[in-house]
Parts: sequence; C-alpha cells; structure tokens
Amino acid sequence: MPFAQFTATGNGSTKQFAIPFPYVKKDHIVVALNNVTVTGFTFINDTTIEFDTISSATATQETSGAPKTGVGIEITRDTPLTNALVDFVDGSTLTAGDLDTAVLQLLYGIQEAKDEAALGIQNTPQGQDAQNKPIINVADPTNAQDAVTKAFLERVGSITSTQIADGSIVNADVNASAAIEGSKLQGASGSNAGSMSASDKTKLDGIEALAKDDQTGSEIKSLYEAESNTNAFTDALLAKLNAIEANATTDQTIAEIKALIAGSPLDASHLANNSVGTDEITNSSVTNNKLADAELVTLAGMPSGTASKLASSTELTSDIADLNQIDGLQKETVISDDDTKFPTSGAVVDYVAAQLAPIGGLEAIANENSFPNTQPQSGVVISIADAGGMAVSSTGTASGQTVGGTTVNITGIATNFRGASVAAGIRFLVVSTGSGQNYTYHKATLKEDDLVGLSGDINDFAERYRVGSSFPTSNNDSGDLFWHTTLGKLYVYNGTTSAFEETQSIGNFFISTLSPAFDGSTTNFTLSNAPTSVQQVLLIIEGVLQKPNAGTSTPTEGFALDGSTVKLAAAPPTGASYHAVVMGSTVNIGTPSNNTVTEAILQSNVVSEEKLKVSNSPVNGYFLQAQSGDSGGLRWAIVDLTALNAANLTSGTIPDARFPATLPAASAANLTNLPAANITGAMPAIDGSALTGVSSPEVYGFNTDSNGNLIVTTTNGGVDNISGTDYDNFEDVIFAATGFTFSLNANGKLIATI
Repeated sequence: MPFAQFTATGNGSTKQFAIPFPYVKKDHIVVALNNVTVTGFTFINDTTIEFDTISSATATQETSGAPKTGVGIEITRDTPLTNALVDFVDGSTLTAGDLDTAVLQLLYGIQEAKDEAALGIQNTPQGQDAQNKPIINVADPTNAQDAVTKAFLERVGSITSTQIADGSIVNADVNASAAIEGSKLQGASGSNAGSMSASDKTKLDGIEALAKDDQTGSEIKSLYEAESNTNAFTDALLAKLNAIEANATTDQTIAEIKALIAGSPLDASHLANNSVGTDEITNSSVTNNKLADAELVTLAGMPSGTASKLASSTELTSDIADLNQIDGLQKETVISDDDTKFPTSGAVVDYVAAQLAPIGGLEAIANENSFPNTQPQSGVVISIADAGGMAVSSTGTASGQTVGGTTVNITGIATNFRGASVAAGIRFLVVSTGSGQNYTYHKATLKEDDLVGLSGDINDFAERYRVGSSFPTSNNDSGDLFWHTTLGKLYVYNGTTSAFEETQSIGNFFISTLSPAFDGSTTNFTLSNAPTSVQQVLLIIEGVLQKPNAGTSTPTEGFALDGSTVKLAAAPPTGASYHAVVMGSTVNIGTPSNNTVTEAILQSNVVSEEKLKVSNSPVNGYFLQAQSGDSGGLRWAIVDLTALNAANLTSGTIPDARFPATLPAASAANLTNLPAANITGAMPAIDGSALTGVSSPEVYGFNTDSNGNLIVTTTNGGVDNISGTDYDNFEDVIFAATGFTFSLNANGKLIATI
C-alpha cells in the first residue's frame, strides 16, 4: 500500500476527497485528474480537499468542480528535498516541533521515493515487470538485444524476410487487394497442390453451379421436394395426415357439428384459465349469486352517490392508503394548530400573507447591482446573496448602481464593515424605505464556507478536548486533551505510548519514579512523567549525579532517554537509592519568597548604600555599629573619642600638645596599616623585584555543556578579554588570584586547587 498516494474515480457529483496520509505543509499536496496536475481545489480542513467551482465544464470536470464519471483522481504528497525545512542555528532554542519537522521531511521523502519505486518497473526473478503500464519515450534499437517500440515495428522497411519465420504468413495476413504476380506462385507437382493450371480452370468452368459429387439421398430428397410442380408427398403432409383421428370424415356439415356438441356440452374442463373475457359475457348476464358473498356485502353498503361515481367513466386515482390519510379529517378555512383538520388553499395563502406582513414582503437579488428598477414598498426586505465588493464609507453608507436615474443608497451599515469593502460571500439584508431608492441596513449573515468551517472547528475541538472521570478508550489521537474530574488534572494523549500523560507546564518540576525496582542487572527503566528531551531529567543514584546523553542507544556512561525509557550505562546495585526530577522545557524564575535569599546567593560587592537599611538617620561623624541584642542589625552611632590611644588613629592631625616631650625611636617595622593620606613627601623608588607573593587578579566564569561537563573561562591573568555577552551567559563567577584550577568531584561538588 502506498505511503502517500490516494487514487479514486470520479462519479460526476462528488467534489470532496479525504487525504488519508500525513504531511508537513499544505503546499506539499499535489492533485491530478487523468494524470494532469490541477490547482483548482481548496482545503476544507487539514484532511479534506474540495474541487473549486469552474465557469464551464471541461473534459475532466463538471461546472460544480466535481470530476466527471470515469475520470482518474490522484492525490499525492511531494515533500521538497532541495532545502531543509528547518535551519538549526548555533545558540538557538532546540524545540521538539523543529526536530519533528526535520525528521518528517526526511521520512516523507523516503516514503515518496519508495512509492515511486513501487509504481515503476519491478525487478522479478522472471525479468523486469512494468506492472501492465506502457514504457514511453524509448529510443530506436541499435543492438541485437535492444527493446523494440511499436513505432519502429510499424516503420516501412524495418522488417525484412530474415525476420519472418517460414510458414508463418496465413491468408488473413494477405490483403484482399494484393496483386501477387504469378511467378511468385508455385505450380502443382506431386503431393504439392501448388497453383491451378489453365486446363484445370477450364474443367471447373464447365461444371454447373452448385453441382456436387457427394450428395446423399436425404439431400437429394430435400432438393426434390423443394422444387415446384413435382407433386411430391412431403414429410409435412405426412404429419398432417397422422394428426387426423381415425374415424374423422371430410363431409361433416355445421349442423352435424352442432348436434355433436349438444350431445356432449362444453364444461369448465374444456376452457383454459383466463380464456373468458368480457367479450364472451353478454351484458347484464352475471347475477348476484355468481358473485362472492364478501363482494356483495361491500357493494350493498355503498351509498348511491358513491355507486354513481363508480359507474361513471371517471377513473379513481387514489388508492385505499391515500383515502385513509384524510379519513376523519375536517376542512378548515383558517389555519390552526390542529392535526385533525386540513386547510384549504385559500387558508394557506392567507397564512403566508400574514407571516410576511410584519416585514412587508421579501425579495432576493444576486448582488448590489441587481436592485429592482421599481423600488418595493416600505418595509419590504431585500436579501443580497453576495455583497462582496460593496464599498462602505466611514459613516456606514454604501452607494450601488443607478436605477431609473437614481443611485441606490444603503445607510446604517454595521461598524464592522465601515471604511472598507465587503468581503466576498457575505450576505446583506436591507429594508426598503419605499422611496428615493433608499434602503436601511438590517443584518449580515455568514457565508457558507465560514459556517462550515466554524462548524468543523467546533466539532474538531469537541473531539480534541473531553471531560470525564475515566480516560477515553477510543477515538484517541496524539495531542488530545482530557480533564480528569476525579484527579483534577489535565492530561494529553501520547500516540507513541498509547496513553494519557499528565501535562507539564513550562518551569514545572515533577518528582518521578523508575520501574521496575533496581535488581543489580536491569539497565532499562520506565520513567514517569517522561519529557521530550534527556536534558530535562536530573537523575541521582547513590548520591552521584548521572550524565545525560543524546540519542536513544545505551551509552557508555550516564544514561540516555528513548521515549519514556531510561537506558543506564550500568545496572544499579539491588536496592540502590535514587532521586529523579523531570523539568519543564524552560524554567521560569519568579520573585523569591520572603526571607529566602541568603548571603551565598548574593554576588560579592553588589549591595549599594541605597540598598542598606539602618534603624536611624545618619549624621556627619557617625559610623555603623552593630545593635546590642539585635542579631546582625546596624545603626548609626557617634564616635567616642574619650580614652583614645594612638592605635585608634587612622587619619587627621594630632596637636603638638598630644605628643610627649621625647618621642620613642620609630622603626618601619612598627608601622602597620598606615593610610596613604598620612604619608607626606616623596617616597623612595620601589624595586618590583623586592615584591613577593603578589599575583594578578583573575575572573573565573563557570558554564556546563550539554553533557553536564564543567567549562571554566578565565581572563588570562587580568587581561580583560571576556565580552559582555559571554559574561552574561556565565552561570556563576569567582574573582580570585591567578593560578586556580577547578573540577567536580564524584558528589558533584566544585573543587578549587591552587
């Protein structure tokens, strides 16, 4: 059976045909009539086409568009393979829809190629089979084993005597008008008849026509008896004599025959069935006692008027069933809701007039250019079958054709139609004002295609979305939705697994299960709430995060996903613990809950002064101080300068009175945490070679690839060579000295090595 081909034969009336195979886009569908591609069709829905109406019938179609009786109809799918339907771009979001489209393009192309191969010449053990189809556009043969076309065989001079087998030409092959020369005929000799000699022809010419040398006695007798005036006693005459009774005489008179009949009267045994008709029965000769009792009872009760009707020449046209239809019904002149009465024609006319009176009458026209020359009286409704193309002003007025020198005007048209032309197929109902060719808009109605389409959409949605307390077991298609009233959840039908599965909202997390239980040997497990991508699964076994792998085959490490089946590289130990989480295709991060943001979540050096909240207002000279009894709370406090010693001085100028008379000896080793503001004068040059233990600052950016591997990007010893885009894409950032290396341990923790 073909994958993407449908054939049918036209019947002159059917114009809608179903498409029994899937496709990616509607423009991939090709329709042909008698092997000629046509484009005059419309999609009624995704699985049905309808041939368009045409102005005049053709050799293959009626004016309705329906293919004529006997016309071959072919609907095929032609998926383009020149270009990919989906172009995957680095960094773009990989969706299931794009993957399906890419795969379906290849699948459908292969199916269509297989259909073409199946319909073409087949290689069989007996040879090449053309499947009873003509092979066209074949070149003339050049080699001994080349195929020969019909045109080549019919070509003059293409066949020579060497290609004609001896004795193969019979009389039927020789044209009646062919003039064969005598030299081409072989003469008679020995057992060979050959051609007739002249002397033999003379002998035959001397024999009478129809003369025979092998006539039998029977043939001669028949010929003799057929001759006139021979007085021959034929077999026919003998048969007549044998049919006459033994004592029959040839001189009986009519009187003698009547006397014989009187002596032996005719009875019913002498009459054939149905041989006595009305001509054989004299008028008024049948008495009542010759009629069946049942018939007499029926006739005896018949009124004289009825009898007179039966006796007249007028034939009754109604049968008993027709008469029973009106038996007991009463005639009425005013129509009422009474099934025991039937109305007269006058009553029907009066009823129809009464129904039309409120609208003043109804008149139907084809379009806005078909208004009647004589305007109907006020109140009469005009039905415009197709108002398409009617220009409506911004004020709701439309002007049509000029009738009798006056332009038809329609006012009060609905807002939806103002400032544009009415679409084709829309119907308008307008009411006549009775004068000036002025009409008032009443309403518009849907065109047939929109009505059918709306009905189809409603019916399709009713099939796609259902509600109940148990899952449907029939008419289930991939993508069907079902609200389970008992469970209070929305489910979607998975055609691959033939089961309803709980819908997954974007960003949702599902705690999932694996079955069967770990037994130390099984590697394949069924995952509940299976996603569309392996990257949506977080699987931890015995505290170790498992690596997700692309593809559906069993990997060498971690796991792969095939539908709802998780394929592990190695079987977990019996009774091993696991934790499985299925995420939505995209994770939305909302607003954190109150008191959920910890210090670890905050990036270093990102909280500004404006984001700090203290318990009182600051004053110059105050500093932030931890509040007594308040865990971590800050408040502005005044600096207490009483009992201040030198260790508390970091800036400012100390008056001379504060110094002792003799200063202690100062050593640079004793100067720690010396602010630069307190150093005055020129400092000696500093040799960088004397600086030890100082390293360059480094930025470490962290990412993971699709397989969960850690990727660390650095600034190469303080060189700012990381773009803003790359920095934004980092999942986390650490500022540290140069020389750090990072890795993940078996428990998934980040290890920094100096």
